Amino acid sequence: MFTPGVTGGLSYNVNHEVAGELTVDSASLDFLKIYKYSRLRIGALGSYFGGNSFYSTGGLIIEQFTSGTIGGKIDDNGIETQADAFKAEFLQLQAQIGIGNRWNLGRFVIGAEWVGISVPFVNISEKYTKTEGYSDTQFEASKKSNKEVADAKSLRLLNSYIGFSF
Repeated sequence: MFTPGVTGGLSYNVNHEVAGELTVDSASLDFLKIYKYSRLRIGALGSYFGGNSFYSTGGLIIEQFTSGTIGGKIDDNGIETQADAFKAEFLQLQAQIGIGNRWNLGRFVIGAEWVGISVPFVNISEKYTKTEGYSDTQFEASKKSNKEVADAKSLRLLNSYIGFSF
């Protein structure tokens, strides 16, 4: 999913070839009050610089993924919609790898991870809820589709960033 978000990180250069990094990544989307999606990712990564600026990176990510949809129930006045008629919440452990370039221009840092992938491999928790107006058929279909989204591999292309070193 393409969603607007914010990413932050702290990196420590062990030497000129190896760096460790802690990252926080948050994104959310509220599509016309019909579908809501949010995720929070916290990661610990290591990077190896094989050339002047070229690097490969890998590590572990813990991700909290939440989605919800509106639903409706018919009453005497017509259709009444309910926020979060269906809600799915996941907590996962993921492996992440990537390759890119990072340049230091004095204290200014600019870079791009050209390609990367995250692969979920442990579901720590999985929770589904529904309101009264959400049918069992809708509930089972929503559970299945949200599980597929949560368990999907995530491909990142051209993830650019800027920063400062201290």
